[in-house]
Amino acid sequence: MSQREFERLAIYNEYYRRFDSRFQIEFTLPAPRDVCFAIALNRADRDFSERDRAVLELLRPHVAAGHRTMRMQLEFKALEQCADPARGVVLVSATGRVRHLTSSALCLLEKYFGKGIDGHLPEEISRWLGHRERLLASEGCLRERVGPLVTERGSHRLEVQARCEGNGQMLLLRESNAPPSPSRLTELGLTPRQAQVLYWIAQGKTNPEIGTILGASHHTIHQHVNAILEKLGVENRASAMLRALEVLGLPKTAQVARS
Repeated sequence: MSQREFERLAIYNEYYRRFDSRFQIEFTLPAPRDVCFAIALNRADRDFSERDRAVLELLRPHVAAGHRTMRMQLEFKALEQCADPARGVVLVSATGRVRHLTSSALCLLEKYFGKGIDGHLPEEISRWLGHRERLLASEGCLRERVGPLVTERGSHRLEVQARCEGNGQMLLLRESNAPPSPSRLTELGLTPRQAQVLYWIAQGKTNPEIGTILGASHHTIHQHVNAILEKLGVENRASAMLRALEVLGLPKTAQVARS
């Protein structure tokens, strides 16, 4: 587009003319999807030269790095102000050193990995990050296929997700209740297999459905159910379900499944 054509545009007359801006040069910055960050310089008297363009091209990576740092710091401060003990953020440098972390992140890391942070990530997280980077570098691996790191402690679990930010990474930590495990039902004096059967009874499954899930016949599941009722000292599966829900810590709202 020529200068004359540009000055005939409505946007020029409605916007640029007000600032006496006839010449413009701009460059974009890395940004999330569907967002555009750009810096534009304007002049009124003379056009930008190739030397001007070369200088801006040299400055561009430094401006982009500063912009990324600013975005990370703003997001970090916003998350810190949330004061949610179940969520934390860790900023990691390209060399794997911890640059910043929220107070909640420090508590979560100490809770699940058992030691303080001296500038380095716990070994388990470092190994996971290395594995993640190798997967992302492999041909044909999609980012969404790289799952989070999940570790459990008692009835709680910690999920760690990583996001590339500039030359480093931002780790997002989130604690939640761990899904109940069938093995907890062995506390009722059941065998591991009986615990699995009772677990699915508590989920409202019928005997045929449990047989399909566990790869066992309907007759075998029926025998397990009878043994479970006898060990628990109850007369029906509804009562067995209530006992299971108590141990699993689940709400007693499940419907009794009839075999």
